[in-house]
Amino acid sequence: MRAINLMLILVLAVGATISVAKAQSGSRGDGHAEHHDMYKDWQRPDVGGSCCNAQSAEDPNGDCRPTTAYMGDDGWWRARVRPGPNGYVVVPPNKVLNRSADGRCHVCERFGTVICFQPCDPKI
Repeated sequence: MRAINLMLILVLAVGATISVAKAQSGSRGDGHAEHHDMYKDWQRPDVGGSCCNAQSAEDPNGDCRPTTAYMGDDGWWRARVRPGPNGYVVVPPNKVLNRSADGRCHVCERFGTVICFQPCDPKI
């Protein structure tokens, strides 16, 4: 019985890890629906207007989503906007919003250009 419980915990942990990894793949739309209510209120820090162009949470083409990111040695953020090792782009400082409430990185991007970016909590 104990072995079955441990196996169940392991399966759930792996499933949760896969779900988080998918939502941070950088692929357009990954994780948008879960956060649409947050994204719809974001305003562009550079020129005003909405960061998010998706019409609803169900829009599979939502341009805002959770992502992975890191700060380079030059002090500029790099955010993943597409899968793969070359999927990171430099985030201009005038696109950076305040830190997100959930501590994760989020990016709004169109055609490889960052529209808005919320940095994540630093990893220590």
